[in-house]
Amino acid sequence: MLKKLHLKGVGPAPEMEVEFAERLTVITGDNGLGKSFILDAVWFGMSGISFDRDIIPKEGFEAEILLDYDKVSRRYNFDRRQQQWENKNELSELSTSEFDGIPILYLGSTGTFGVYEPARKISLPPYAAIYFQAEIERGSTKQTKFPLNGMLSDLSTWYYRKEAPLHEMNAALSTLSDDPENTFKIEEPKRISVSESLQIPQISTALGQIPLTLASSGMNRIISLAYMLVWTWEEHKIICNIKSVPYANSILFLIDEIETHLHPKWQRKILAAVLEVAKAITEDENFQVQVICTTHSPIVLTGIEPHFDPAIDKLLDLQLTPGAPGERGR
Repeated sequence: MLKKLHLKGVGPAPEMEVEFAERLTVITGDNGLGKSFILDAVWFGMSGISFDRDIIPKEGFEAEILLDYDKVSRRYNFDRRQQQWENKNELSELSTSEFDGIPILYLGSTGTFGVYEPARKISLPPYAAIYFQAEIERGSTKQTKFPLNGMLSDLSTWYYRKEAPLHEMNAALSTLSDDPENTFKIEEPKRISVSESLQIPQISTALGQIPLTLASSGMNRIISLAYMLVWTWEEHKIICNIKSVPYANSILFLIDEIETHLHPKWQRKILAAVLEVAKAITEDENFQVQVICTTHSPIVLTGIEPHFDPAIDKLLDLQLTPGAPGERGR
């Protein structure tokens, strides 16, 4: 479990320390105070690569990123002469089994995503929003290389083979659906174009069946989130089986502005649904799911309140304390 992040000389504050909850940490606050930066720093510290943007130290400050994970720590210091971050601890010090670290899924606010797969020991870099839909739907494009078949291909394969991931995907969609009487469900793929022979999986909704490629922005956010949750864990199991190493006993989800594109009725249940889906796909009562997310939405906070357990959950409200005349706030 990720316990603490300490930042020095990077981000909006000269120094910041954040302690995370065991299960759910929700970060809120005004724009520009560092909510997304906290997620970026966690991703960088755990995966070793930057997310959407490089982490640049403040001029004139000694820069450091420190992560506490269970009983071990990982430290990065910035070498200004070489203009690069140096890892002061070996990656293996984060090992929880025979591989390094835990699987991580980062869903950015603009539709970017990144996956860290410890069994493969690589970080799958995030992609700009302009490529997100193509990557998720169809897999690798000419601009990028990503070991993802694509949602259209995977869902079609899972459907016709009646594989377990399809049941997990439908269970995830059912949990994430806004109407319990008309839950989302993946239906038989169909061809919808005379110019392209690709079979498009359908999704059942209260309005009938809709091709995934024609789903709304909000539905796309939900469907893509469900797919990436299932795919990340399935990919981890596949790699571990090939290498004959045990599965991880925990997984970390980073979600920036979880309410993006979502109607208020979806915002109200999205966080609780993510926790439920993440726990369900592992099929292990002892498996630990840790979620760190940011939000501007009071509806998201209201929705999670009935499920909030102060013993394992935490709300962080970032605020700016005005400085004295002529001094900067903190």
